[in-house]
Amino acid sequence: MANLVTRPMRFADIDDVIAIERDSFSIPWSRGAFVREILENQCARYLTLLADGRIVAYAGMWLVLDEGHITNVAVRSAFRGMGYGEALLRALMQTAADEGASLLTLEVRASNVVAQSLYRKLGFKPVGVRKNYYEDNREDAVLMTIAPLPDTREIEVDCFWRAFLCETGMPGHTRCRSRLHFGMTRSESDRLLDLTLRGIKQTVFFALPSYDITGSAIPVPGDLSMVTDFYGHPKCVIMTKRVSRVRFADVTREACGRDGNYPDLYAWRSAHSDLFTAEGAALGYCFTTDMKVLVEEFSVVYR
Repeated sequence: MANLVTRPMRFADIDDVIAIERDSFSIPWSRGAFVREILENQCARYLTLLADGRIVAYAGMWLVLDEGHITNVAVRSAFRGMGYGEALLRALMQTAADEGASLLTLEVRASNVVAQSLYRKLGFKPVGVRKNYYEDNREDAVLMTIAPLPDTREIEVDCFWRAFLCETGMPGHTRCRSRLHFGMTRSESDRLLDLTLRGIKQTVFFALPSYDITGSAIPVPGDLSMVTDFYGHPKCVIMTKRVSRVRFADVTREACGRDGNYPDLYAWRSAHSDLFTAEGAALGYCFTTDMKVLVEEFSVVYR
């Protein structure tokens, strides 16, 4: 089975995407159109699907407020009928849901019953006809919509965990201690996730009082946790290697270096003072430099 990866379309993907576009449509979009979509259109979201590292499909949409419109869906001819279009559309729908869309629309040729069947399977319903919509032969288009958008993250998380257990040979009853993402914003989360996947970030710090307040279990070596992106999509599994408790003021340069996110101890202290102060105000503890910090060292065991 091919190794499938879905990711945002990059400028470097355009030549491959144009080849798929020309292979799929009688009036294909131009290179300039895709360049504008990727570089200029703030409403555009495009994804590519890679099978064993090769781009085999792409899909795009425009998002305006809480509504999205699917503009393109195409699969390389040699890879059609393998479920790749469905996988890519599900990812596109989840992207729309992640960004707050409550409705998606699309047009499909009246004669393209295969595509219509797929859209119906995903939950789209026909709501109208656009007469003489297609320029090449004046064919009608069926307008289809879906609302509200389904959230597939729990299914995705369950499949990811089962794949982890299967591929590593771990017992089926193995428990995931927690599901988390690093960072408070999307851009920060993306950056910290990248550092984690590259093995640069190997440590995370928590305020010990937060465990007493929330009743969360303190991690122990051997615990397994799932790391997701900002929107909750699973990206890797980490294993706790070592746990220690130290005063905030006693965190060492070596320990904050394993965090992978700060140039020096001063920067780490400044950022975490702000973080723990804000968290303490929300949870009900008071941050001081004498506060105990939980230092959890980990390694990525599956991605």
